[in-house]
Amino acid sequence: MASDLNRAAGALDQDKTKFTTFLTAQAALRSIPMALLIDENGKLITAAQTKRQIPMQPPPKEAFEAVKEGQPVIMTLGGQAQIRSLLKLDEFDGVYLYTAKKVDPQIVEHLAKTDIAMREYNSLESQRFEAQLTFALIYIGIALVLLLAAIWFGLGLANGLASPIGQLIVASKRVSSGKLDTRVDIDGSDEDINRLGHTFNQMTEQLSKQRKDLIDARDDLSRRHNFTEMVLTGISSGVIGLDEDGKINHANLLAQDICGVNEFNMVGRPIDEVLPAFSNLLIVADSKISRAVEIELKDDDGNRRVLLVRVAKGRAGKEKNYVITFEDVTNLISAQRTAAWADIARRIAHEIKNPLTPIQLSAERLRSKYEDEVSSDPEIFKQCTETIIRQVGDIGRMVDEFSSFARMPSVVFKNFDIRDAVSQTVFLQRVAHPEIEYIFECEEDGEMPINADSRLISQALTNILKNGAESIYRNQERVESKIVVTLRQEEEVISIDVADTGIGLPDINREALLEPYITTREQGTGLGLAIVKKVMTDHGGEITLGNAPWVRDGRSGAQITLSFPSIKREKVGHSKVEEVI
Repeated sequence: MASDLNRAAGALDQDKTKFTTFLTAQAALRSIPMALLIDENGKLITAAQTKRQIPMQPPPKEAFEAVKEGQPVIMTLGGQAQIRSLLKLDEFDGVYLYTAKKVDPQIVEHLAKTDIAMREYNSLESQRFEAQLTFALIYIGIALVLLLAAIWFGLGLANGLASPIGQLIVASKRVSSGKLDTRVDIDGSDEDINRLGHTFNQMTEQLSKQRKDLIDARDDLSRRHNFTEMVLTGISSGVIGLDEDGKINHANLLAQDICGVNEFNMVGRPIDEVLPAFSNLLIVADSKISRAVEIELKDDDGNRRVLLVRVAKGRAGKEKNYVITFEDVTNLISAQRTAAWADIARRIAHEIKNPLTPIQLSAERLRSKYEDEVSSDPEIFKQCTETIIRQVGDIGRMVDEFSSFARMPSVVFKNFDIRDAVSQTVFLQRVAHPEIEYIFECEEDGEMPINADSRLISQALTNILKNGAESIYRNQERVESKIVVTLRQEEEVISIDVADTGIGLPDINREALLEPYITTREQGTGLGLAIVKKVMTDHGGEITLGNAPWVRDGRSGAQITLSFPSIKREKVGHSKVEEVI
């Protein structure tokens, strides 16, 4: 109907009566008892002329507002059993089609309910986003609550499982840092966790016990090692340990001293490389013949040492090892030789001395009685008798030296100032050899007490000074005749250095000069230095043969050093005769 009216919009402006007839026809065609054209204020413009008239009631303002959007507005009047509609006509300016029609009250009621339902639906439709948002928020909230509850439950369950594991981890770290007394508490309800904790505690307890056993074993081995080291250090034998390949794995201090090599340069090296003289000892050990072997070593100065060597073989598991023990018997052999020479000297002195006296007396008697009566070659007679007497005197002095060597007096120890004894001895030699310059130097200002036999020390020093003087006389190329005696003290040792400008000592095998009857002089007996060595041995001292300090300048000379153990300084008597030279 609205479409038809829009098409006939021009007729309303040209002929209002004709248009009203057209509107009436349209209303009759559709059985609409009321069809009106009104403006937006509800004022009537024209109306259809129908038989069944319905009282006009202007539509509410809300209907005008709603119909402007282009959609018809349907209104039901339940009390009057009417349906009214309002629609804007697009071809008219501000004109609205307003119709009304009576219907069955039930239809109206259904329409009203439908309208209410529609309104509710629209209301709900307009609130759908809010409802969806509300439901979404509720869902999210419930989901979060469930999630938090699940997390809380999971954390509780995980904590129940992880807490004992964490304690085990912390305990393991403590154990790894060395705290083996660490234990974990076993108070959970999980049987597996309890078993794991119990096993961990058993493990740490065993580790603690094993560590204690290892520490005890280490301490025991350390004590045994220290004891062994003390034994090896304290014994008078050199000890060298070898492995199966003959390489050195241990050497005590005495072995290092005898061999002249420190342990750092010995360990790990083959024995035949360090000590070639010991190369055949392993063959002796493998031959199962246990016997001592004498081996002779020479140092860089040509001095020889005699070693009494024994070798033993053992096993450490499957590996063989060897232990070489050796003693320096050089002094023992020297002492035995000295004792043998002393016995020989005593016998020679006894056998020779008996006929010397009658020979000398007979020669002197022949000279005194027949010197004037011999007319044939009296000079030859005199020369022969004097030669006999002189040679008997020389033999007598030699026998006296033999006797002195064979019957060395016992040492009588007493405390005295060694400066007096040295000063007096030097003074006597200076008087005996005025052509030689004797210089006595003492590095100490105070007393130098010593516990020794002053007579034997003077005798030993006299022998050295005599040898020095004789060496100077034999040196035809000497620039000066000088003997320097230096007395010095270092810690607990008092040393006497005697240096001369003589021909010096041989470069090779000097120590042999300390043996009896070994000499470099044509008419020497070889007993002077032997007596000195015997005196030093009886006093627990040492004698050292070397070169004089000026040998470095190209000159010749020897230096002999006597070393004695000193005593604490105390007041000792001084000799009334003392000369500072």
